[in-house]
Amino acid sequence: MNPGEGGSTRNGGITSGSIRPDYATITRRFGEEKVMTIEAEGKITRELLYDFTKTEKLDCDF
Repeated sequence: MNPGEGGSTRNGGITSGSIRPDYATITRRFGEEKVMTIEAEGKITRELLYDFTKTEKLDCDF
């Protein structure tokens, strides 16, 4: 196994943009405003990760 290989299947794919549990379930639990905040933070985080891999010239499958 390579470093990080299979990590997204164990952590819910944190950089994928998908929220677990699904949108409807998490909205019922926390409310739509909180879910919108979580989604916005995830988008910013993915952009930062993309910029980091580009800036550092990391050879990865992102």
